[in-house]
Amino acid sequence: MGGKPSHGLLRVAFMTMFAAASVACSPPPGEDALRQQIVALEAAVEAGEGQAVLGLVTDDFAGPGGMDREGLRRYMAALRLGQRKVEAVVGPLEVELHGGRAAVRADVAVAGLDRFSPDNASVRRLDSTWRLVDGEWRLAAADWQRPTVR
Repeated sequence: MGGKPSHGLLRVAFMTMFAAASVACSPPPGEDALRQQIVALEAAVEAGEGQAVLGLVTDDFAGPGGMDREGLRRYMAALRLGQRKVEAVVGPLEVELHGGRAAVRADVAVAGLDRFSPDNASVRRLDSTWRLVDGEWRLAAADWQRPTVR
């Protein structure tokens, strides 16, 4: 009984531990997946696809001025009803991953929000929080404001 364990038993034990570790330690989608979601969100906003935008935000989304998910839906609908073409150019992203959460900051040049001015481009500083939901990054909070000049 005090002899060497069989190689078959060691192999099974090792494979079981490896399989358990693989499942338990599989990393969440990283920065590349987050960046892909940001591109998808930008495209949905520019296309005026409110449902696609809502599909990329969390149920408890929080925006500027107390905007919630329903407020975002109404905002997207108003843009669509006004037949305004929104165009955005997102600058370099500053991404900080914190496990299943991420903070993303970027300057965004936006045109098309003001229907009364054909030349209405402005730059906004976008601060956003993203959260992993069922293995996919979703926008949980966003605030956009004019950047301060230093």
